[in-house]
Amino acid sequence: MTEDAGGRRRSVAGLVVLGTLLATGCATPHLDTLPGLAHPVASASDGIRVDEGDQAYSYRNIHLVLPKGWTTDFSDDCLMPPGADAGRTDTCPPTALHITPRAAKYGQIDPKGKELSRRDGWKRPWSVCPDAATKGGDEPRGEPETVAELGRRSFTAVSGERVESAAWILRCDGVRFDSRIWYVPEVDVELSVAAITDMEHSDGYDAIARSLDFSRYQN
Repeated sequence: MTEDAGGRRRSVAGLVVLGTLLATGCATPHLDTLPGLAHPVASASDGIRVDEGDQAYSYRNIHLVLPKGWTTDFSDDCLMPPGADAGRTDTCPPTALHITPRAAKYGQIDPKGKELSRRDGWKRPWSVCPDAATKGGDEPRGEPETVAELGRRSFTAVSGERVESAAWILRCDGVRFDSRIWYVPEVDVELSVAAITDMEHSDGYDAIARSLDFSRYQN
């Protein structure tokens, strides 16, 4: 583990292994590894795909893998895809992935994640129209409307916990976009993105969620 100038703790084990493979000329498109300390549990739905340029990241001992080009420049719990401009607003951009520990404890979601089945289950304090990031503090910020529910699904985190997820299609001023939430009841941690406006990065959100490792996390 290392700590950068901003106090973020990063696990570099996966990167060291990946770098070794590249240095020895091993031709592999990806490496299934773990950003934390243990190997993936046998019950994990998927291993962790780590491509060249990806980096291991840790927030409050929640380990995950950031895809190439993703940053945490705004705050440690705000994972921004390529092209997100946090400098234009005083809040984490709507296109960023929020990490929320103790989400149920603070009333953001019910402890079992049943609210993910609701048509308005996407609503969070930061759920605003994508263009809200370009507006000043005194300008009204529009609220999205639900176009369709894309349903729920679940999978097993690398460390063995069940992850519940749901997705919706929303609309603001005629423009449609996706909104997604991932919730882990066993550790009471939620990941959410208010607006996926560039589908080129759609897989990146899911990849981060599937790389979650709570083996060192204490709620």
